[in-house]
Amino acid sequence: MSDAPEEAVRAVWPGLSATTPPKSSAAALPPPDADLAPFLEARIPGPEGPTWAGRRRDLARHFRDLQPEFAGRLRIAHLLACCIVALRRQPKSRAALTLFHRITAEHGPVVAPEMNLRWLTSVCDTFCDFGTPRDRAIGLSGTLIANFVKLAETERRMFTAPRPWPPERAFVAGGPLFDGVICYWVGKGDMIANLLDRANAVLTMKAAAAPFTREVLGRLLEHDTVLRRMVEVNDGRVFPLAPKERLEAARRMMSDL
Repeated sequence: MSDAPEEAVRAVWPGLSATTPPKSSAAALPPPDADLAPFLEARIPGPEGPTWAGRRRDLARHFRDLQPEFAGRLRIAHLLACCIVALRRQPKSRAALTLFHRITAEHGPVVAPEMNLRWLTSVCDTFCDFGTPRDRAIGLSGTLIANFVKLAETERRMFTAPRPWPPERAFVAGGPLFDGVICYWVGKGDMIANLLDRANAVLTMKAAAAPFTREVLGRLLEHDTVLRRMVEVNDGRVFPLAPKERLEAARRMMSDL
């Protein structure tokens, strides 16, 4: 395989391989008007690494430490993550903000599938901080559902006794939860379908944040989350928000449980 795309990336992004700490995020990132074409062709080599690589004060070293998390993925996804890191440290960085908006506006549908859920949530967070009113609202939707599912799954992992799945029976019949909320009507409820229908209507709007929030929901349907588990024990309807191939893969996994 030719290394030409990665060589082109290195030519446009010399700060990534800097041996001395860059003095600013602008020095660590490519120029705001950089040609992004090589980043859409180059894939990061090497074995996949950990989700959390720690934190370094040297931005260039931190950017390099993030690469294993993006192994096999398009370089532009790694660049977007680096822009987010730079904005967390220097919120007024014109270089980071310009690149963030360029990547998401021009290449969002390509970039979103290349990012894991941790970084998809970070993209949504960044839209909340730096987006247009529409992108802030759509980004907030993505980060809210991702983080609330994270909380639910954390509580389940840490404080709930292991149980077989799918369940053989319900322990209670449902009923009231709190403040007028009642349990989801498992097997007959239409809350999930209605939720995803409404999300689909919003996420087909023209907005830079839409592909990322859409991908967040697709991942939550794909992986072992409360959302997917409730779909599993419901009445078998197809929810079209996630990409067709992802839903088909999820159904195959479900049939093996």
